[in-house]
Amino acid sequence: APARQMAAGNDGAGATPGVGTMFAPKVFTCMLEQARRLPDGDVGACGPAYHFPNLPHSPRFTRVWVQGVVVWTDGRGDDGDGRRRCVDRFALDDGTGPPLRIATPPSCHCAGTRDPFTRRTPGVGDYVACVGFVAPNEEGGRVATSSDAGAGEKNDGRRRRRGSPRFTLVAERVHDLSREGDAQREAMWNVEVPEAFKTLEAAHAAG
Repeated sequence: APARQMAAGNDGAGATPGVGTMFAPKVFTCMLEQARRLPDGDVGACGPAYHFPNLPHSPRFTRVWVQGVVVWTDGRGDDGDGRRRCVDRFALDDGTGPPLRIATPPSCHCAGTRDPFTRRTPGVGDYVACVGFVAPNEEGGRVATSSDAGAGEKNDGRRRRRGSPRFTLVAERVHDLSREGDAQREAMWNVEVPEAFKTLEAAHAAG
């Protein structure tokens, strides 16, 4: 898919290189709750490095690749002329943990497949892929979504887990997958993430 090519070609994002190298692994948002910062001497080119201490052969990373549904933005719709207003932050939910806050600085490349050269930040309901740098969640608090209204905690047919995520992402690239017509994109992602870690384990076993 075009989005996967975009991310995978971005300095190793989503790739599964040799054990011990720095890259951006594909992760579920719940996995970031287990991430821990490595000692200050072990940093990437763009900041502190992290790992998953609960995994025997965890990758070291400064960035991660996530996918999911946008459940909140700090924007207020269109500018009045039909164009989507650029947002500074949004929250992504992949159904595995609390919604993940993602910042979209001006340097972030935000686009869709149909118009890859026009900056278009995501709106609520979009399904997006994002590669971003891991940063501590200094704001605290959880993201309120439409699942908070009324009885129950369901949104889009899935149960949302509440809580305050430990980390946020500073996006490097955001790609809107909503208009690509792939009805299996979420199911495929749920397979791709564990398969990537199985491949990493196999690489370690092979030496």
